[in-house]
Amino acid sequence: MKTRTVIALTATAAVVVAGAAVAGWWMLRPPSLQDTAEQYLHALETGDADTLDSMMEGASLSADERARIGDAFQGASAHITHARIETIRDDGSVRATARLAGDEVTVGFLLARHGRDYRLNGDFLGTLTVTPTLGDAVRVGRATTPAGEPVMLLPAEYQITPLPDDLLSGRSHVAVTNATPVTAKLQVSFAAGATDRAQQQLATYEDRCAASTAVVPAHCGLRVPWAADLRTLERLDFRIDRRPAVRLARDGSTFAATGGRITATARGEAWDGASRTITYRTDDWALRGRIVFDGTTMSLHVD
Repeated sequence: MKTRTVIALTATAAVVVAGAAVAGWWMLRPPSLQDTAEQYLHALETGDADTLDSMMEGASLSADERARIGDAFQGASAHITHARIETIRDDGSVRATARLAGDEVTVGFLLARHGRDYRLNGDFLGTLTVTPTLGDAVRVGRATTPAGEPVMLLPAEYQITPLPDDLLSGRSHVAVTNATPVTAKLQVSFAAGATDRAQQQLATYEDRCAASTAVVPAHCGLRVPWAADLRTLERLDFRIDRRPAVRLARDGSTFAATGGRITATARGEAWDGASRTITYRTDDWALRGRIVFDGTTMSLHVD
């Protein structure tokens, strides 16, 4: 009985060792083209931005480009589903089909050796060019991109938002793959609070215009006819009685602030040589100029 027990234990141990060797071989086996292709498609389906970023290490992309691609993808509004590999060629090119935004789409990519693994290489990114009717930048997913310029994106559906998003209104969704470049025109209008924000911005400028000075300030819409009453001007003091009301042009190019009331007090030497103080008032104080968009900001430039 004792001998049989030893033999049984020895045989069992041999089986365990053989099983460990097989498991070790599978763990050490480099991933195949099929494995990597399936990993990539699964990451696209699940929104796994970290895996996708590591798979882009072999691609000719700068750190900033990879970061922007990742930021956009993390804010994607929908991912591909039902991905299925159609063909894998010996050169590493893969063609797959999937569902995106209710349509069947083609997802193509190229894999190349990177050490023991495969990495993405070649044409795996789509491009999107967004032209907003207002503004010069948009947000794609979570990435800020210049308007009118193609931006590289991973296959997904993205929300595009005009910037600055607290002043502009208008959103859209667009599906992007690398099958063909995508262009989108974004209809944008001023948001409900844009005029109030512009009024606040202009108020700061108006306060600088109304600061005490020895000359009539330029680009402030002010005309003080002090020379008709004074030989020399020593000081001008202003009081804003009513601020001009701002109107923004619908096309986002210009603004007009009209209907303001301001009082100016001029002090100086009169024509008879005496010191004199004269008050002037206008009920149609106005400021006009251009609306300038710069990335995520909007500013008023007074003419």
